[in-house]
Amino acid sequence: FFYGTWRSGGYLILTLTISAVLTFGGLALFNAPIDMLSNSVFLLLCVAGVEDFAFASHQHLLRPRSWKANLKRVLVPGLFTSVTTAIGFGSLLSSDIALLRRFGATSAWAAICEWGVTFFVLPSLIRMFRLKGNWADPARAIRPKIFARLAGVSLPRSGAFVAIALLLGAIALIPRLRFYDSPRDTFRPGHPYW
Repeated sequence: FFYGTWRSGGYLILTLTISAVLTFGGLALFNAPIDMLSNSVFLLLCVAGVEDFAFASHQHLLRPRSWKANLKRVLVPGLFTSVTTAIGFGSLLSSDIALLRRFGATSAWAAICEWGVTFFVLPSLIRMFRLKGNWADPARAIRPKIFARLAGVSLPRSGAFVAIALLLGAIALIPRLRFYDSPRDTFRPGHPYW
C-alpha cells in the first residue's frame, strides 16, 4: 500500500508466512514447546521482515526498472543485520535457564530464515510463477514530505560533539545502574506472594 501497489503487501505477507512456517516448523522438528517467550518470536519475525522488505522496497522506488539489482543492493546489509541479530539472540544459548536458551535459539533461527526467505525464496517464487517483480510504483507510492526533509538534515558540528558527550556519559554511568529483578522485590511485605 505505501509503495503504490497492493502487490507489495502480498509479497510481504508471503515472506512472513513462509518465514513463520520455517521457524515454527523448526520448533516442531526439534520437539521444542511454544512457551511464554517463544510465542513472541512471530512478532520479532515481523519486525525483521518489515525492515528488510522496507529497505528493498525503497530501492524499488528509487530504481523501478531492476528489481533483481535492487535486491542485490540490499542483500549484504540485510545479511549483516540478520547475522548480528542471530548472534545476539544466540548468545542466550549460554543461559542456565532452558526457557531463555530455547527463545535465543528460536529467535536466531527466525532471523536467518527471514533473511533467506526475503532475499532468496521470494525472488525465486517471483521468477518461478512469472510474477511482476517490481512491487513498488513510484508514481502511486505514499511518500510523506517529512522523510524528504529529514534526509537533508544534518547535525551541526557542535551538536555532534554534544551527542557524543551524552553517549560517553551514558556509557560511564552504566556501572551505577541498579537492578531489581527479583519477583520478591516487586511486592510489598505481607503480599500473598511472600
